[in-house]
Amino acid sequence: MKKRFDPLWRIVVALLLVFALASVVALSGAVLAAATTTITSIPDYVNSLTSITGTAVATNGTVTAVKVRIYCTNTLKYWNGSTETWVTSSATWNDAEPTDDAWDEATEPWRITTTTADELPTWTNGYTYNIYARSYDDDGAGVVVTESFIYDITDPTNTIDDILEYVNELTAITGTATDTSPCKIAGVEVRIQRGSDSKYWNGSSWVTTETWLDATASVGTFDSASEGWKITTTTSLPNRLPTTWGEGVTYTIRARATDKAGNTGTYDTESFTYETAEPVTTIGAIPNYVNTLTEITGNATDTGGKLAGVKVLIQRDSDDKYWTGTSWVVSETWIAATASDGAFNSASEGWKITTNTTPALPTTWGDGETYAIQAKAEDVATNVDSTPATESFTYDTTKPNTTITDISASVPSLTEVTGNATDTPPGKIAGVEVLIQRDSDDKYWNGTSWVVSETWLDATASDGAFDSASEDWEITTTTSPALDTTWGGGQMYNIKARAEDAAGNVDASPATEDVTIGSRGLLWWHWLLIGLGSLIIVVGIILFLVRPRRPPALPEEGYEEGL
Repeated sequence: MKKRFDPLWRIVVALLLVFALASVVALSGAVLAAATTTITSIPDYVNSLTSITGTAVATNGTVTAVKVRIYCTNTLKYWNGSTETWVTSSATWNDAEPTDDAWDEATEPWRITTTTADELPTWTNGYTYNIYARSYDDDGAGVVVTESFIYDITDPTNTIDDILEYVNELTAITGTATDTSPCKIAGVEVRIQRGSDSKYWNGSSWVTTETWLDATASVGTFDSASEGWKITTTTSLPNRLPTTWGEGVTYTIRARATDKAGNTGTYDTESFTYETAEPVTTIGAIPNYVNTLTEITGNATDTGGKLAGVKVLIQRDSDDKYWTGTSWVVSETWIAATASDGAFNSASEGWKITTNTTPALPTTWGDGETYAIQAKAEDVATNVDSTPATESFTYDTTKPNTTITDISASVPSLTEVTGNATDTPPGKIAGVEVLIQRDSDDKYWNGTSWVVSETWLDATASDGAFDSASEDWEITTTTSPALDTTWGGGQMYNIKARAEDAAGNVDASPATEDVTIGSRGLLWWHWLLIGLGSLIIVVGIILFLVRPRRPPALPEEGYEEGL
């Protein structure tokens, strides 16, 4: 048989359970609802901290106190504000003060500063500190809350990567910002100013108001003690470089870094002039044919910039090889010329490359070889002359040969002297000179008269121009200069001819002809001799005719007797 409970008993048991549960809940609530406090947020990095503040809330009654503990992780010590010393005891708590000067409310703002009874310490640069705070009310101590920070008063440093004095392109400005660890870089600002009107770039246009652009960390975000940074033509607006710059305009770039403690470093500055105009190059004229070449010279000019150098290409036609300054090679090789004044540092520069510069010209060239020369200048903005100056020449050291068409030893008159001149191809005859000397007085014909000084006359090309390796030549009474039209009288003349080729080589052994022209006229002494001779002949004839006759010879005696 089941035992049945009386309803009244059930009510009593239920009430006991309710009272027991209420006690547990009340006790639990007293533990969980202890006094609380907050610490006003402290940045991770600070360069000044003269007060620590917060708000305490009492669970039961009023806030009775707030205590603060300060721990230095570098020294492993705690701050004792009353004695103003660092100690090792972790039980060291400093008394905060109520902001309204009395602990008499359930919610109390509090503070601890450099002027309170338990004052804050002097912070050490680069040290890390942990701040602990707990509040008290009528039921006792509350839970502990914490904040931590690094104290940093060192300014970060910042550099802009070098920008050339003159540039023809600028799509990025970069640099490096550095702070003293454990401090960290927070960001870099860049300012771009245009020299022509002193305006500033705001990321999309030029404005009169000074504007700083935020650079981007080269990798990820700014979160370390050393950070590369950049600002480019593709970074997000408004922190973007111009995509076009003014030709010939100078720009000034400034950049400054800020660390996470709010310290801002000094400016770094770079300036540049934007230039895209190509320089112009010239080569001093080289004759088509030369027999010596110890230097090649020229000039280079730039518009609004400065020249950085000139390069020269020397190519040999026979095998298409290039000169390196020491030898001939197959690969195209541009060699650096030397500034005539010693340095490429202005907008107009003479240049040279000689047998004594480094690199140098060849000291020997191939006889009969043709060479092509090119020269191109580059300015400091790296603009290169896209239309190099060119020259070419043939090197020729072979002397030409000259002949005079035979002239008889004695002629009644002479109205022309002709001949031929030849050079070894690809050389060409440039001209022929003729020397005419009169034997009787050693004078020379200058084309119009007889003179004492040796005079070579320019002969005429028979075909009108000296422009080939073999040329006939002439000098006549109608050419200019001309032969003498009155010479003769039986006098002797010495005629020489020498050819010169286009390289300036001259026939070292001129052709020679000697000729007597016309009959000699009888001089007075000639007539004297003739007269004397005639007189002698006449006298002889007369003497022969008038000489006395001899008498007949008498017969000899023996002859008579024989009769």
